[in-house]
Amino acid sequence: AVIDSITKGSVDGFTVNEAGSDYRVNDVASFDNTETNGGGLAAYVERVTGKPITDVTTTVQTYQSNVLVWDNANQVSVHVDPSHTFLENDQIVISGLSTYVSGLTKLHKIGVTSESTKLVGEVAANSTVGFVTDIFVVNIPSSVAAGTTVAIGTERLSVLRTYPENKVIRVLRGITGSAHTAFTDVFLSPSSFTLPVKAPYFDSSVDDKVFFNSIQSVGIGTTTGSSSSRGYFVGDRHRTVSVPIQSVYLPNHPFKTGQQVTFERVSGSQGFTVSTAEDTATFSIPQSGNTETLFVVKKSPDFIGLCTQVGLTTNTEGLYFRNITSNSDSRDYRYSLTSNKVQVTARAEKIKARVSVSTAHGLANGDTIKLSLNSEQSVGVGTSVSVYLKYNSTYDRLLVNPIGFNSTAVNASTD
Repeated sequence: AVIDSITKGSVDGFTVNEAGSDYRVNDVASFDNTETNGGGLAAYVERVTGKPITDVTTTVQTYQSNVLVWDNANQVSVHVDPSHTFLENDQIVISGLSTYVSGLTKLHKIGVTSESTKLVGEVAANSTVGFVTDIFVVNIPSSVAAGTTVAIGTERLSVLRTYPENKVIRVLRGITGSAHTAFTDVFLSPSSFTLPVKAPYFDSSVDDKVFFNSIQSVGIGTTTGSSSSRGYFVGDRHRTVSVPIQSVYLPNHPFKTGQQVTFERVSGSQGFTVSTAEDTATFSIPQSGNTETLFVVKKSPDFIGLCTQVGLTTNTEGLYFRNITSNSDSRDYRYSLTSNKVQVTARAEKIKARVSVSTAHGLANGDTIKLSLNSEQSVGVGTSVSVYLKYNSTYDRLLVNPIGFNSTAVNASTD
């Protein structure tokens, strides 16, 4: 063929025949137009070939039975008992909802609030794990409450109660022999994170939990109108309170009359000997194990009574506390009451993959990579070679039915 004429055209694309070396993303390419009669071609490096991968290891960090709370039309919070180690902007998978809520069962970029304060005074070393200590702080962060966890250095301490007016946090020590000086940082171990998701309103709340010391809080006796004087410390200040019979002293408690609660004792502690009237037979609570469902009689913002059933006793003041055997230690907090609220629960998972390459990868934090993986697994579920998936749009779930197995529901996202 003989070239008869030529016209000006454009470049639609080109192929790199040799990869070269030392190129970086966004490097501008330089084209040699010598004796080509061409010009104007511009390009930059969009992607470079990575190093050969030698191994991919996947781990899943899972928290089960987390409580979901509808905060507003654009946010749902997830509460983990007692705390979690997720970080701001982590990608977290939510699945296994106890009650279906649209838009939640998928991958979310989460928000985590970090709160801290400082010690006002020193904290002496403790000789035993489980010792109760009052610590003085500059301020008490809003998220610090009974059941949460704080960290001082390497020690993690469980919060039993807060006294905002005294700037005191009552904690259960985590390790022995650890002392802390004044002005040491106190960090709140996060117990919740937020999901930026539009979800319809649903009824779900975090349970209230109150710890108490039996010898300081319970009114013992059967004489109508009588009470017991109980002394206790908040920090270094001694206080005295008169506790009526059939009553438990819980300052600023959150409970209401008729509310169902779970009474719990630390394993190895003694139960309470009680009766339904002054002269009836006695029995123990818990009647078996370490927990029992009871019902509240609210007497005031600081006092409650307890019943084994709503309206069980003819005396609406609650059970009579006849005898309590407890450790004589005035800082022995072996008992708690927890509300039983309506809750939507779910599983939260952080999936991490560790990619090993044959040589230094040269990547930096925030770099974008393209990764293609082919599974080497040859089975579906169990030993079955096949698995059928059927989508249920009503519940936003997949039904898994491997050959020879019964159907099982698993969470899935419509995305």
